[in-house]
Amino acid sequence: MEKRIEVVNTSLLGNVGHFLNYATSLGGRASVTFTRFLRFGTSSSFTLLIDILLLAFFVEILAIHYLVAAGLSFAISTSANYLINREWGFKGTVTSLLKGYSMFLIFSAFGIGITVFLMWIFVDFLLFYYLIARVIVAIIEGSLTFYVNNKYTFEMPKELDFGEMYFKGKEFRV
Repeated sequence: MEKRIEVVNTSLLGNVGHFLNYATSLGGRASVTFTRFLRFGTSSSFTLLIDILLLAFFVEILAIHYLVAAGLSFAISTSANYLINREWGFKGTVTSLLKGYSMFLIFSAFGIGITVFLMWIFVDFLLFYYLIARVIVAIIEGSLTFYVNNKYTFEMPKELDFGEMYFKGKEFRV
């Protein structure tokens, strides 16, 4: 009798990836749009952490003005956000990399404007601490950018086998 060896991915990154796929699709029961929204929110939260750490570094260590620092940290974290969303949140997009990234950057430029303007309002007029203001601004700006990116940046095939795409092969199996 032949022995069978089952290969199990025990790496931390692999397990986290499987968990995130399962959680953000609610075990495969969520609609495509809601799953995209959850994945966009998850990747945005991760890149927001990068954004805030960079913002604090630029302001506290490099002594860059908080408005300039907010723009710089936002631009860096937005590029990371695009790559994560393209490969995970909107996996299967038919939009080319160049076109998608260009559109994402255009919408992000709009997002930078919203971010800097709202940071100015929250910090200079409402007297919020700049890091608290950044979190509030991220929620507002993130909701707007999900809408436009879902609608325009990440064009999906007309007939999408969602279960096949997210839950077979190397991805989590339901």
